[in-house]
Amino acid sequence: MCRNRSRSNSKSMDKTKSSNTEKTKTRTRNRSRCRNRSISMNMNRPGVEGPQLSIRAAALGPDTVVVSYDVMGRAKVKDVQIFMAQDGDTQWKNVGLSKKKKYVVAMNLNPNTKYFFQAKAKQWKKIKAVVTHVVTPPS
Repeated sequence: MCRNRSRSNSKSMDKTKSSNTEKTKTRTRNRSRCRNRSISMNMNRPGVEGPQLSIRAAALGPDTVVVSYDVMGRAKVKDVQIFMAQDGDTQWKNVGLSKKKKYVVAMNLNPNTKYFFQAKAKQWKKIKAVVTHVVTPPS
């Protein structure tokens, strides 16, 4: 669309020296408009708040938990990171990075303990995080 405008402008001008400089200015101005337009369309997407995530955690035993996630809709995410924290902890520990499997197994946990699991996904420049919890059964 932008190229057609610059071509039509260049065809309508004379081949004199002054019109050649005018032609160059017109092409440059049209190209810069096109570049700005394409950047704003790609970077400023209204309504994008990050990907919609769902996370589930289930205890497989007194020391093992499986954490699975799902990305809703057609959102394309780069990767999903899974973090965990024991009840009362303030620091999240990285459990794993999962894209193909859509689940992570956390092992060597304490029995009868509450754990929080967080999934973080990145889409465009937006990051979405969701949290769930599970209590491991007593041994």
